[in-house]
Amino acid sequence: MEVSLRSLQIGGEDQLIAVVRDISQRRETNEELRQSEERYRTLFNNMMDGIYLSTHAGKFIEVNPALVSMFGYASKEEMLTLDIAQELYFTPEERGSHILNTNQAGVDIYRMRRKDGSTIDCKRRGERYAGSF
Repeated sequence: MEVSLRSLQIGGEDQLIAVVRDISQRRETNEELRQSEERYRTLFNNMMDGIYLSTHAGKFIEVNPALVSMFGYASKEEMLTLDIAQELYFTPEERGSHILNTNQAGVDIYRMRRKDGSTIDCKRRGERYAGSF
């Protein structure tokens, strides 16, 4: 239960108003959401494929450990500071794609640059996500 109390004066007398709500459904929904987030995080952090979320402007929002390792960076935090177009592509224009330009799901194949400058060929599947983080 959730109880909200408020005191006020009515006719010169102190009165107390109480509102009582059944929050059972809210608690169940919050627990389901917590479990869903936990499953998502477990998958995201343990996938062998590199996964990331980024802004349209080219800044990472989130990267998984596989992506960090694939590109030879020391940590997630290090990758989150990168300008994707400038530092992972051999030319910034290569970052432009059907996915970015049309907001439609699709697949692109790119030659990208690891931290040490070596080449990695990547198949990028993506779609525009309209949620918030």
